[in-house]
Amino acid sequence: MLSEARACEKKRKHIPVSIWESWKPHWETKAFQAKSTQCSRNRLSEKGGEGSGPSRHTGGSRAHREHARLLAKELGRPAHPHELLKKTHVKANKEFVDQKSKSTYDAIMSKIVSASQPEDRSSKPPEVDYSQIYLEEVGVKKTHIYGLGSQAPFYGHVGASSSSISPLQDIDFNARVNECAGHRLQEIKEEMKHEMRSEIREEIRQEMKEKMREELREEMRHEMQQEVREQVDLLLQNRLSVLIGGLPTPPSRRPDSPSNDMI
Repeated sequence: MLSEARACEKKRKHIPVSIWESWKPHWETKAFQAKSTQCSRNRLSEKGGEGSGPSRHTGGSRAHREHARLLAKELGRPAHPHELLKKTHVKANKEFVDQKSKSTYDAIMSKIVSASQPEDRSSKPPEVDYSQIYLEEVGVKKTHIYGLGSQAPFYGHVGASSSSISPLQDIDFNARVNECAGHRLQEIKEEMKHEMRSEIREEIRQEMKEKMREELREEMRHEMQQEVREQVDLLLQNRLSVLIGGLPTPPSRRPDSPSNDMI
């Protein structure tokens, strides 16, 4: 995305202007241009030999560990290294994505077929160490095993340097899968705990809000009732004053008129 934006010199909408303007002089430096050129060469390098093309895969954004899990579910057992290689390097038309993956897979399958042949017709087929054959063919480069990605630790010890090619150790794949499942289960439990804590906090927050809302309603209801009472009392007082003011004035008693006592 940034490469396209840099090539067309058009700022993306989500990039702030200040950031975009600070990138421009950096892209012009000799250090950046040298690194960009080297990275371009690395991406276009033909690791499978001249004419094999750049190395690619069809795994997409999904990790090799997830591909291995799905493949194990499909096969009913943990996938062998060469099976994972084929899974992540074959296109929809069943063709390999590049020459390196195809030549590597063919060489590994040839060795597996040879190792599967019994020494004589009467004996049983020998047990094949698929991991050993795979590592002998691809080797280890910069602590990585070609074609296995994040799943490499499940197939043996990865060397500490590009010059070391260590044989794979005898591995109990079921134990590795169970170990992975145990770690994943623990991660799921921690995620569930975090989610439950968040849900409980949210429930408490909602309960407190509802309680505060109810208390506020009750307080407002009381204030409104008090205000209405005061308005009614004031209205009654005003009305009573009007009524009293409209009553006729009683006649005054004459001084010479006999009092009721005398009558």
